[in-house]
Amino acid sequence: MSDTNYIGRMVFGRRGTDFENVAGVVTNVSGCRLAGCRGLRLHVKWPDGHRTYVCTKGCDEQEDGSLRIGD
Repeated sequence: MSDTNYIGRMVFGRRGTDFENVAGVVTNVSGCRLAGCRGLRLHVKWPDGHRTYVCTKGCDEQEDGSLRIGD
């Protein structure tokens, strides 16, 4: 998948947490900084304004095309 295909996609929090129904939006993509990782670093902006940087290797793609931070 192209890097730009992630921009605008929804990312949901981990299941079983207070954040499982909270959705952030991918605003940018860069290479993952973890040594040896070949994933992409998703720049996610959450509704409260916070930003996190989630690796695609730690996300599961949902049937609707959104992503969920892995279990």
